[in-house]
Amino acid sequence: CCTCWNEVVAKRVSLRARELPVSVTCKTKDNVFITVEVVVVYRVPNVTAAYDAAYKLTSVKAQLGDYVEDVLRSKVASIPIDDVFVVSRELAHAIRVATAERFESYGYELIATLVTGLEPDPRVRASMNEIDASRRLKLAQIHQAEATKAIEIKRA
Repeated sequence: CCTCWNEVVAKRVSLRARELPVSVTCKTKDNVFITVEVVVVYRVPNVTAAYDAAYKLTSVKAQLGDYVEDVLRSKVASIPIDDVFVVSRELAHAIRVATAERFESYGYELIATLVTGLEPDPRVRASMNEIDASRRLKLAQIHQAEATKAIEIKRA
């Protein structure tokens, strides 16, 4: 097996699955900033797609990261902060739908999209914890008042 003296390897393309972590700070519907952590798992599906993967995109990581940021910023902007935690699967699905077909044309297959973290601003998180604690305290006071009332009725 010999190679010609004028052949040059332009780019090596791996068929292994790779992951791209993306961190995006988004503004929610109620003007709260939240950092969304996403991991996109992608690969070149076969040897025939390797040519497209090698020559159609200069930087798949930068391009894929930009698509993920665009989808997250547009979706999270229409959701209140309390609901963002509930719709993480829908966010992952929206990213996959928006990017999968485009990246197939570039020779890449998206295997999975995972929302791995949702972090509101620390002050907002502290405020949310205070609201929850005060709600629970109020509920405990109501139960204690009802118990006291029941005891007074039994005594009478």
